[in-house]
Amino acid sequence: MQPWEWAIVFRGKEGFEDLAWAQQFIAGKKIRPEKAGSRFPGFIPYRKKNDKGVSVHAGSAFYDHKPITLKLYTEYGGVCGAVSKGAAGFLRSKGVPAYPIGQPGHCAFVWKHPNGHWQIGNNLGGWNWASGGAQIPWQGPVQLVMAYDSFIHHPHAEESALTYYLSFCTQKQEHVELLLREARQFNPFNYPAWQRYLDIKAKNASDRRKLALLKELAQAMPNEHNLIWHAAKSVLNIRENRVNPYELYACALGPDCTPHAEELFTRLVWNRLVGDCPEIKGVAEYKPGFTGKHLSLWTQKGKTRRMDT
Repeated sequence: MQPWEWAIVFRGKEGFEDLAWAQQFIAGKKIRPEKAGSRFPGFIPYRKKNDKGVSVHAGSAFYDHKPITLKLYTEYGGVCGAVSKGAAGFLRSKGVPAYPIGQPGHCAFVWKHPNGHWQIGNNLGGWNWASGGAQIPWQGPVQLVMAYDSFIHHPHAEESALTYYLSFCTQKQEHVELLLREARQFNPFNYPAWQRYLDIKAKNASDRRKLALLKELAQAMPNEHNLIWHAAKSVLNIRENRVNPYELYACALGPDCTPHAEELFTRLVWNRLVGDCPEIKGVAEYKPGFTGKHLSLWTQKGKTRRMDT
């Protein structure tokens, strides 16, 4: 594992005794490592009230004001927060990086699968609806975990990282840009290299120029729609009223137009439509966390509404 992954393992709130108990609790259950992310949540009973009828929303009273441990989770249970936090703790007890994340009205967790790739456990909304920070060497939202996963598994990850760090060792701007270009050519998923490149090129640039830079990023990472949108708003700071907003949103679609990319695009379009035409809410509603074929659903609802009128 990488050092930052070990940091996630040791960053948990569980004490040594709690972790040792968890290892013994898991030992006799014969759960294959690749199934841990789906089986460990089952250790925590899903309950909205404890045996005394106290609601889980009462906080510590639900747990009789006892210190929270993995053992306590298995005894008292809880709702999605307890399930995901407990599952992540059990994974860390086995040396597997894991931590809880948010989804609309829900708590899930991310964990490193034995195949080396990161996945979401206790999942309802997927990466598109995930919230929280990315506990990886890159700063940003939790969705960057997927881009980092692509970066680290690229055959030229080390060469790209080295070239990126070398860009800080020169004062000449042309050398900085040359090294950043080399870093991106070695590995197109090197987000820090892209971020520094975009910062340089976007300085004093118009929003139209920033949009052109975003398209350059989207071409290099066509399936990283969440990263592309994060770069648009948090790195390039593109103002939607200064560009064609639908052209901006389309940067996240990519040539393959995956269902997840389509969902993000549709959400962005919906928010824009509601702002421009509030009465559209009478035709359909876009609920946070909702997944599926939104465009066909809205079309069908629109047809039904026209027939009724």
